[in-house]
Amino acid sequence: MPEKSFIVDNSSDEKVLDFLRYWAEGADSLDIATGYFEVGPLIKLGEDWSGINKIRILIGDEGSRRTQEFFYKSFKQRTDADFNQSIEEEKDTNIFLTGSDRILSALREGRIECRIYTKTKFHAKLYIANKEKDPAAFVGSSNFTFPGLTQNVELNVNISDLDKVSKLNTWFEEYWDEAEQYNPEIIAILEKHLREHPPFDVYAKAFQELFNHFTPSDAEWEQKHSKIYNILDEYQKEGYHSLNKISSTHNGAFLCDG
Repeated sequence: MPEKSFIVDNSSDEKVLDFLRYWAEGADSLDIATGYFEVGPLIKLGEDWSGINKIRILIGDEGSRRTQEFFYKSFKQRTDADFNQSIEEEKDTNIFLTGSDRILSALREGRIECRIYTKTKFHAKLYIANKEKDPAAFVGSSNFTFPGLTQNVELNVNISDLDKVSKLNTWFEEYWDEAEQYNPEIIAILEKHLREHPPFDVYAKAFQELFNHFTPSDAEWEQKHSKIYNILDEYQKEGYHSLNKISSTHNGAFLCDG
């Protein structure tokens, strides 16, 4: 059984994700500390985590920064970009992001809560399944990413001693309390990917992508493609060029000339 394995490194049939799935059964809460975070593992856990009352994910950063201000700004931007990219990669095998709607609902309800630790470099990987009778924990090298939980050769040790699990809980709480809320950003990214688009928008976007590299420059369009430009009077051409200039500055303009 999974609980008897001391070392899990993804090299055998026993993957870290399998242990998380096993622990999720009957767990009241699941606490995770990770350097990187992807949506894929939550989707792969599927129904297994649906009975958990609370999942807390503490996200760190595996790179160092010279100043707090630069650290926070670049970390937030990179974390947003990394999470967005993880969703794009998930689409390669799960084109409709099946299961993501449950994750989005849990994030909105607060059943899944994410925070980021920005005070300094945070390199920890920890998983704690809080159960009334048999709490357990993993400490090791696996990030909460699909490669980290299933593919990479990692080194994780299974801890079931009650006193040691209690100390790990205390450690997690200390850093959790110092971390910044991250749910709004994750919700916004997920909503963007799960938003339904009208058929016409999809149709128009397809044509835009298809013909994007055929788009002529203004000068090429005026001289070779436009049926109107060459028959305009000179003052009308001047008005048109002025319109283009104003439009490029203000993102739009009206030409009101009888």
